Amino acid sequence: MKGKEANDARLESAIAWLRCLPPEAREIWRMALAGGKIHTICRELGRRGILTPSGKRDWNTNTLRNVLKNRAYSGVIEALKQESVEPRRRRKATYEKTSR
Repeated sequence: MKGKEANDARLESAIAWLRCLPPEAREIWRMALAGGKIHTICRELGRRGILTPSGKRDWNTNTLRNVLKNRAYSGVIEALKQESVEPRRRRKATYEKTSR
C-alpha cells in the first residue's frame, strides 16, 4: 500500500500545481502531460485561439518547447537569483601596474 499512497500524494501535488497556473499554461501542461505531440498541441492551441506569449495566433513548435522548458511557465517563482562566475584569465599581466 505504501507505493499506492506515494503515487496518490504525487498526483495530488501535481493537481494542486496545475490549479495555480494561468488557464492557458494549465491547458498546455495538461496536453503535454497527457502525452500529446508537440505538433498536435500547437495545432490545438491555434484552433482554440490561444495566443503565444508574444501575441501571435500561430504556434511554432520551438515556441511551445520554450514554454514547456521555461521554469516561470511551469509555476516556479524565482526572485533575485544570481550565479557567480569565475573571471576569465587575463591575457596581459597588467593588474596593479600603472603607466608612467
